Amino acid sequence: MTASRRPQNTTNKSARSKGHKFQDNRYTHRPVTGAAYFVAARGGRGAQAHRLLRDLRRRQPPPDSISLVGDRRSGKSSLLGFLKAAIQREPALLAISIDMQTLPELTDAGFYTMLTRALVRAGELPSSRPVLSYLDFEELLEGLRATGRGMVLFIDEFDTVARDRRFEPEFFDNLRSCASIMPLTLVVASVAPLSTVAHSALYGSPFFNIFRLERLVPLSLAEAQSLIDGPSVGDHGLSKVSNDIISIAGCHPFFLQSACACACDVHDATGVVDVAELRSVYAVRMRDHFAYVWDHASTIDKASLHGLALGQAIAVKDLEGLVERGYAKSGKIGRASCR
Repeated sequence: MTASRRPQNTTNKSARSKGHKFQDNRYTHRPVTGAAYFVAARGGRGAQAHRLLRDLRRRQPPPDSISLVGDRRSGKSSLLGFLKAAIQREPALLAISIDMQTLPELTDAGFYTMLTRALVRAGELPSSRPVLSYLDFEELLEGLRATGRGMVLFIDEFDTVARDRRFEPEFFDNLRSCASIMPLTLVVASVAPLSTVAHSALYGSPFFNIFRLERLVPLSLAEAQSLIDGPSVGDHGLSKVSNDIISIAGCHPFFLQSACACACDVHDATGVVDVAELRSVYAVRMRDHFAYVWDHASTIDKASLHGLALGQAIAVKDLEGLVERGYAKSGKIGRASCR
């Protein structure tokens, strides 16, 4: 779900000989956070984003902490980025973000090192400030409360922490205490509900009870259409085959942007978007990712996907999760789902 630039293809002699004008293929897989991609009126992801934003802006009662759950490459980082950018415009709120995959070490000290750096970048601490301890963090939150402010702390890849035994229960208890009695709201992203990925010493921890579970929804059909018809189209002619692109990739943002990138490349090679060629190029380019999805699917999901591929009827309860995560649509195996 992105539109940043990639180098032009200037080597295809076949397309050049036909007088075709090359265009930048502007579809990549970097997170996008711009408001144009999160429009509430289109439903789907945009409606979800604005509902969450409204809740995070709430003053009384204080907002709930949020556990955002979605498969890898489903757009969690993009949504977190959009929410952070919007919260940064709120004078009474301080938006801070941490990606747990970037910690210098997977320990409490590593977490507070990254938190300190984020607060320095936000201008809340001087660059010479030593790394915060938990008590320092608590004192900082008290200072925010005294000035009528609060903090929204966005933490991406939080399952990394929940799984690692180097993060002991005390670390989570401290965060729970701050989010319960201090002006702190946590928004954490993970690939599964936190209680299901936590290591055994944390299973059943009261920390998980402070969160409202929010599963990332697929793009709506209107959002998928808007992405295809958006600023990346140029002369690639994607709008003419938008229905075909959606039938190939559905409304999962990663699959959809991949199909759009493939369509641009097909157009640059031939001057048109031949749908049969697009399907072939897309299947080859996405093979490894589909293999990853299959390898990490549950036994039930594998059985359901296999049954769908054979045209068999699947129990609704087994299909719901696949549709919700963007892997099935209307009883057919699909790379994505359009609700």
